[in-house]
Amino acid sequence: LICRRRSLTIEIIMENISNNFSSENKRKLFNPISLLIIINFFVTPIIFAIIFTQIFKSYSFEIFTFIYGTNESMALSNIQRYHDFVISAGYYVIFFSTLASLIFAMILSKKIKEDYSDCSLWKKVLLGIGLGILTIFCSYIIQYIAYLLGLNFESQNTAKAIEMVKINRMILFNIIIFAPIGEEIVFKKGIFRLLHDIFYNKSYLLSTIFPAFVSAFIFGLVHDGLKVVPLYFIPSFIGCIIYKKTNSILPCVIGHFINNLFAILVLI
Repeated sequence: LICRRRSLTIEIIMENISNNFSSENKRKLFNPISLLIIINFFVTPIIFAIIFTQIFKSYSFEIFTFIYGTNESMALSNIQRYHDFVISAGYYVIFFSTLASLIFAMILSKKIKEDYSDCSLWKKVLLGIGLGILTIFCSYIIQYIAYLLGLNFESQNTAKAIEMVKINRMILFNIIIFAPIGEEIVFKKGIFRLLHDIFYNKSYLLSTIFPAFVSAFIFGLVHDGLKVVPLYFIPSFIGCIIYKKTNSILPCVIGHFINNLFAILVLI
């Protein structure tokens, strides 16, 4: 009876080891959901922008007439109004294209099962606040160092965003809400997670540092080009490490939100 119990215990232990081993190996080396998140970020806004633009080109006169209730849309007195209407419509295209991309990103991100983490909600919030403060601090430090070296690290992307907000306040949603959520999904659950899963069984350098480096570099590249990458790289890199430790993009979203809100409040 004792031998039988010992045998049963050994079988249970071996089964648990086997299950744990198989669960580790079940982690896909290539995560198609992460790839879809990346594709969605770059492709969806373009597709929706093309569709909205074509519709507007075909029916701009009718839309303008419907809104302003006049058939004299092309009269000299209305030319400037029509011009402003066209520009405003362009901003609405940006708004809804970004919103569509965000919705798809959120749907896809729910299909990614994060690893277990004992990090509480309050810890995540505090990490996010700390990341936001660090991002602002790094921005000032990097720009000051660049100034001392005679370089210009001012973000043209931020300047353009501020100008867009001055013309159409709806763009505030893009900057303060859509960007922190959508960009953190694509650069953490997309690019970082894709590379992290590929090198999951490798060293920490390959499985975490390398994906974080690539994600942070591309993050800076798509915002302002190669010249201003250092301005975005450090906060984004640290954000990837935080995402890896907490298995949650919440701290990254909060940090991103604080930074963007600060930029709006200061620059506008």
